[in-house]
Parts: sequence; C-alpha cells; structure tokens
Amino acid sequence: MAKFIEPFEVTFNKVYDMYIRKELSFLGVNIGRYTLWLPVEFEKDKPRIQFYNNVDEIQFNNVDEDFSQLMTYISIWGTPVLQFLSEIVSFIRKEQGELNKYNAIDHSICKKCGGICCKNSGCYYSTRDFKEISFENLTMHLLKGYTSIVGIEKELSGYDNSLVLKVRNVNQSIVDIDTPTSSQCILLGESGCQLGDSERPYGGRALIPQAKHSCITGYTFREIVAEWRPYQGLLFQLAKYFMNKEIPFNGL
Repeated sequence: MAKFIEPFEVTFNKVYDMYIRKELSFLGVNIGRYTLWLPVEFEKDKPRIQFYNNVDEIQFNNVDEDFSQLMTYISIWGTPVLQFLSEIVSFIRKEQGELNKYNAIDHSICKKCGGICCKNSGCYYSTRDFKEISFENLTMHLLKGYTSIVGIEKELSGYDNSLVLKVRNVNQSIVDIDTPTSSQCILLGESGCQLGDSERPYGGRALIPQAKHSCITGYTFREIVAEWRPYQGLLFQLAKYFMNKEIPFNGL
C-alpha cells in the first residue's frame, strides 16, 4: 500500500520540484465523477503516477483501516488543494507526452455530464487564439463582453503573479485580478457552448473529457502564464483601461 504524505503548503514549484527529486509520486483515484490525486512517498520500481478507476481496485493491506485512511487523507487535503494537485499532475503527464493518446472535445461525453467544467469556470485563452495581440485588437475583443482579464497567483503557475485572459464567468467583471471565484461560464447555453469547436479558446479545445470521471486539464496554469508572460505590460494597460467599466454581454 502506498504511504501517504502528510499535508503541506502546496505551490506549483514545491510540488513539481519534489516530483523531479523523487520525493513523491501521485496516486489518483476516481471517486464518483471526480478524479482526486494524492501525493504519496516515492517507491522505486513503482509507477510515479498511478491511476485507479475506483477505490475497489486499490490493493489495501487491511481493507477497512486503509480505506478509512484514504478517506481521511482526502478530507484533510481538501477539495481545492486536490483540484490544484490535479493541475500539476496534468502538466507532468503532458510534459511526458502521456496526454497525446487522448482525444479532446467529445460532445457525447459532455452532453451526458451536462458541462460540469463549464459550470465551474470559463476556459482560458492562449496567445495562439489571436491573430494579432495589440491594445486595439484586444480592446475590441473585450468590448464583446464575454472575456475577462484575470490574475493567476505565483503559487499556481510557478511564475510571478500574472494577468491572462479567460472566458468570463456569470456575474464576473471584465477585470478580475483577484483569484476568480467559481461560477458558470457566460457562454454556456442550454445546448452547450455557444462557440463552435474551432472558435473556442485553446483551454476549451484542449480539455480532455473522460466518460467515467472528471476531465483532464489539457492547458494548465503553468502553460497559460508562460504564454502570456511577454504581454504583461499590455494586459496591465488593458486592465487599467477597463477597470470599473460595466461591459454587458448581449450575446454573440
């Protein structure tokens, strides 16, 4: 049975460095609709990232005691931290090329789940989503009312606090530099996303739906911030310009 690591203050750099130094591995387990990743002690000759479709697949030494221990650790870590650990695991798996075997965008899976991801947040833009990145061009885009300038803290990406662009959440302002709160994507309609597949921001196109558990993040905070780092001056100018402006979204 894997040895669980006591909870600690989680940042991208700390967890990623511990993984590289072989101080920890990850045990993933599907519980209901969610995949939870827990850091465990590194063990030689065992997979660094090991996933179980359900708790019953895990070989416990003492079923009752070890299952109880697993549930206790999940409770102690807490959902927000476990969701962030999932981001880090996705980044590592993508870096290793493991996510290449999956297909992004599967309407049949999304229809069955009802867009749980979209009910939590709008997806993030890549710099590749824009033919031209300039003050004028991004201003015209922001005036459409369905995009926000948001902040991503250093703890989440490993880089300095940064501004990026994402699809706006319901009741979210155009400029939301504090850590965005979870709420439904403003573009989520009764039949799903109002944007066509090719029109969606890269974060939406890169999301990997999973039929029996939570989706895999195909575009992580680390990647998002890395792409937008050269444009921080421009984004700060835009944030200053749009700060406290009420920009309604009147549909596409």
